[in-house]
Amino acid sequence: VNELTIKNAATVNGEFTNQVNHYQSLIVPTKYSNPKSGYYVNVGDKIKYYIDVKNAGGKEYIQPLEITDSIPSGTTYVKGSAKIETSRYATSSNKVDYSESNEKITWKINDLDRYSLGKNEVVTVSFEVTVDELKSGTNSFTIRNIGYVNKYLETEEVKHHINKSTYTIQKTSIPKSDGVNSIPVVKGGDDIEYT
Repeated sequence: VNELTIKNAATVNGEFTNQVNHYQSLIVPTKYSNPKSGYYVNVGDKIKYYIDVKNAGGKEYIQPLEITDSIPSGTTYVKGSAKIETSRYATSSNKVDYSESNEKITWKINDLDRYSLGKNEVVTVSFEVTVDELKSGTNSFTIRNIGYVNKYLETEEVKHHINKSTYTIQKTSIPKSDGVNSIPVVKGGDDIEYT
């Protein structure tokens, strides 16, 4: 058993209520990155994302795992960077696929019948992206990323922030001078206003 269904019903005045079900997975996904979530990044920086899938149940997990992640908006996938980090599961029967058309990576851990995920064991997958230029007219952007395990277990969101300087520092004067081509002549007693 790799999942647990929690069922609850009550009796009121001898009448049964409807049953309410809640689902609890015995595998727990955790997402993190380098640099850490919440950090500021610059154009051209690389971000490496990781997803750990842990067996938090009391028994071995033997069903196949499918881990998916989309390339976040504002970044470009580093070709060939998606991999299975846990060497025990980096076998030819386990696959990593990057779909350029929908910018999605899928890791399929199929041989859990041979190498089951024991209690508290973890399988880790990863990929890298490069931070893109900000779109014209945009001064800041938050890069957001969420992964999924078996299509329904969502990881926490990992965020990185990018800002573009919205100001330029320039000294001006009256009379006007650009300091190179336009240098006005002033005489003693003239006022010069600097800003």
